[in-house]
Amino acid sequence: MGIDLKLLASNFRERPDRVLTTAAIRLDRDPRVLSLFYPDSDPSIVQPMPEGLKVGHFEDGGLQYDDKDRYGEALTYTTSEKVEQVAVKLKDHIDEISRWNRAALAFIVSLPPETKIILYWC
Repeated sequence: MGIDLKLLASNFRERPDRVLTTAAIRLDRDPRVLSLFYPDSDPSIVQPMPEGLKVGHFEDGGLQYDDKDRYGEALTYTTSEKVEQVAVKLKDHIDEISRWNRAALAFIVSLPPETKIILYWC
């Protein structure tokens, strides 16, 4: 896994071959938070993106469509509902989690439950 994680939220801008994300937020580096999004975490909330689907997101050079992260790994995703289910793991350490990460997670779990949250490791 990469050291940084950008969460890309999708909101009804999907086509069969691509999706344009409508919100992006990068998490602070905190292994307790990032570990929620590792494919091998228990329980795992991560799924591979459908084959052939490219994700549109903005970088320094403008809009780009990718199906792999900066490390060449296939993109994965979860949903707002699944993040909410595993975020309870952090409740005993919530005061130790940065306010930024608390706000980012609060934003993600406030989205409609079926909202795709694409994981872009960078």
